[in-house]
Amino acid sequence: MKCIRFPAAIPAVFFLAMGFTASAQAEVDVIAKAAIGSKTTELVILGRDFSPNFLTLDLSLTGAMGNFFVTFNNEFSIKDDIASYNDPNDSSLDGLIFYSRQDTNITFGHSFEIATVFIGMRTGKTDAHYTANSSSFGTTSDGYYIGASKSYYYKDKGALSGSIAIASLDGEVALSEPFVDTSAFVVGSTPPATIKGSALGLSLGIGWSGQIYGNTNYNIDLKLNQFDFEDDVVFGGLDLSYTENFSTLYLGITHFF
Repeated sequence: MKCIRFPAAIPAVFFLAMGFTASAQAEVDVIAKAAIGSKTTELVILGRDFSPNFLTLDLSLTGAMGNFFVTFNNEFSIKDDIASYNDPNDSSLDGLIFYSRQDTNITFGHSFEIATVFIGMRTGKTDAHYTANSSSFGTTSDGYYIGASKSYYYKDKGALSGSIAIASLDGEVALSEPFVDTSAFVVGSTPPATIKGSALGLSLGIGWSGQIYGNTNYNIDLKLNQFDFEDDVVFGGLDLSYTENFSTLYLGITHFF
């Protein structure tokens, strides 16, 4: 099995190393990866818990020279999560909520003998559309991350990999009914159009890769991300901090050109 140890993109904020033993020559190795993911998400804000689940397509392209590499990754939902909403006070507002998600990462890294280290920047966005009154709701976040990964190779079987990263993100959540209960604010007050916060988040990953044939491998990855966005602003006596978490299980194929 050809093992070029590069980090496969992790859609929330870090990359899980699948192994990068770069060639000693000054040639550029190109590695492409495609994976189907089952992403579970959780947004907790103002006491409300939104938990859309997505089927995603994760695409990444890596260029490596020597022990250095750069990876561009884009993950997006290919099937919206659909949730029903029933208004307790007005049945005319009953409807469906359609959720979608997209994450983009750019990572730069170096492979040492004992581990791979990497830094990168990322952006993520969740959109929700409500059929009853054409309102929308969304979260966005962007920032930077740094981390390390390690791979263990088992002859003629495959490679087990693990990764840990810390991310510094700025996030924003739109405020609109029925997604956020604005009635919780003080009567007569006008809530802000958006809630903004910053987070120092943690990402963990574990994966297994093995050879299918030639320069093509299969990958199974599990990735966990947790972000607590702290907002120093207190509006109407309410803390506007919020939490956004992700867990994703991937099945993918990697090809080394």
